[in-house]
Formats: sequence, structure tokens, C-alpha cells
Amino acid sequence: MSSHDEQSNSEHRPASSDGSSPAKPTMSSAELARAEKAAGRKIYVGGAAFMLPIALAMFIGAQFLRYFGSLTGIDVFTVSEGAKEYMLSAPIYISSWLGLTALVILGPVTLITRSAVVSWIGWATSTAAFFTSLLVWWLSLTPPGDLPWGVGLGFVIQEAAYILAIMGFVLTLFTKTPEQIELAAERRRIDTARERASEQSVLLAETRNADHPLLADDRRSRAHNRTQSTFARQTRRDEAPSQPERDTDK
Repeated sequence: MSSHDEQSNSEHRPASSDGSSPAKPTMSSAELARAEKAAGRKIYVGGAAFMLPIALAMFIGAQFLRYFGSLTGIDVFTVSEGAKEYMLSAPIYISSWLGLTALVILGPVTLITRSAVVSWIGWATSTAAFFTSLLVWWLSLTPPGDLPWGVGLGFVIQEAAYILAIMGFVLTLFTKTPEQIELAAERRRIDTARERASEQSVLLAETRNADHPLLADDRRSRAHNRTQSTFARQTRRDEAPSQPERDTDK
């Protein structure tokens, strides 16, 4: 085989898997829409890569500070003797465990898997923890007895951690990935090109119809010609003398 044939075969040979890849086939608008929807199942981490770990560190640190009354967050989670003495209400435990689930479990899982579903669950859980903790703060305004009451620094830091986590989850959910942006731009380009092609096709069809003698709309012209022809015949008929009048003249 000659070198020219080898070069020709190498040009038509599909790209190998060791590096170069063939050009992507053109996708239709519907296929691009499906691909964009599939790409939306993965989140773009972005700033959440810093916000969620910081919120996690704040949440963990807050558990070693005064949380409620003379109790720390650890006392609430472990239901210590002090927590039993306070006879804490259900919202306090619910808020703490929701925060633990959202920040300690769902936050890292979101960053690792980049799953939009996990991020939605994390956002809902952290939001529920935040609003439940607001109920805890309201309950702290009415002490039931002589025990130390009210929220402490740990509670405030935990609230800030909830807010930061909510912002991080929202950022992941409402920021499009670069792949989504690219697919959306390509879909818009194809739709625009299709609309332009359709408009050009209509204009071309109208031009062809106007130039074609059998397709031209000459109904007005033909009606005008018929009117003129009828008028001319009527005029000639009126001007021509009748046969009896000619005989009388003779």
C-alpha cells in the first residue's frame, strides 16, 4: 500500500480512544432539551464548597458552648441529667436533630455526590431546623421555674450556621452548571436557525409563486380584461345599425 493510501485511510479513520475524539454529532432541539434536563440533576457546587463546610464547623463548635439555660448542645443530644432536669420541650430536640441531619450528613453528601435531590432535601431540612429553633427561642422567653433560662452563645452560633447552610444549599440549587449553560445556548442557536430557515423558505415560496405564470394571482387582471371586452362588444353592438333600418333606407 502506498503512502498516499495510508494517509487517506488515516484521514477517514475514526478517532481512537487514546486522546482525540470525533466531532460531536448535531443534536436536535428536543434532544438538547432532554440533555439539559439530565444535566440539571447534578448541581454546580461553586461557593457552596466553602459555605457548607464553614456551616458544619460552626454547628459542631456551637455544641460545646452554652446552648439553652446552663446546658450545652451536647447535653441536648445526649439527654443528660441536666437536660432531664430542665424537662426540655420537643422543639429543642427536633431543631437540634434536624440541624445535625442537614449540616453533618446532607451537607457533605451534597458536595460529594453533587446530587440535586440531596441538595433539595438538605435545603428543606436546614430550613425546618432554622424555623424550629426560632420556636425554641420564643419558648426561652418564658422560664418555667428558678433554673437558668434563655439561649446562650452556642444557640446564636448554631442559628448562624443554619442561615449559612440554607444559603449554600440555595446557591447549589439555583446556579446552572457550565454544561447546562452550554446546552441551553446551543438549543437557542438551533431554534433561531430553524426560525430563520422557515422564514427564508416562506419568502422563497412566495417569490417562486409570484414568478410562475400558472401560480400568479391574475384574477383582477383577467376580470378587468373581461370587463373591457364586454364593454367593447356592447359599444360595437350599439354603433352598428340594425338590419330592418338598412332595408328601409333602401
